[in-house]
Amino acid sequence: MDRVYRMFAEHGADVWFERTTAEILPPGAACEKCGNTSFVKEVDILDVWFDSGVSHAAVLEARRTCAGRPISTSRAATSTAAGSTVRS
Repeated sequence: MDRVYRMFAEHGADVWFERTTAEILPPGAACEKCGNTSFVKEVDILDVWFDSGVSHAAVLEARRTCAGRPISTSRAATSTAAGSTVRS
């Protein structure tokens, strides 16, 4: 996962579509259960994941309260008195 993160940081999200599976996976990558070394890269999920994250961030940035409580868009999570977790 760190390898993919570094590729995204250096080349942007399009690197997923521009590189082959072999270029994305680390050398010697194999399934832990069966040992298979042949992988198929999905091309229709990344954009959905990215869109969900961007949409979520945009809503939080536009909205300053949730259920009457102030919210923040920073990444630290805090607990509320009711026991739920709020990202603040």
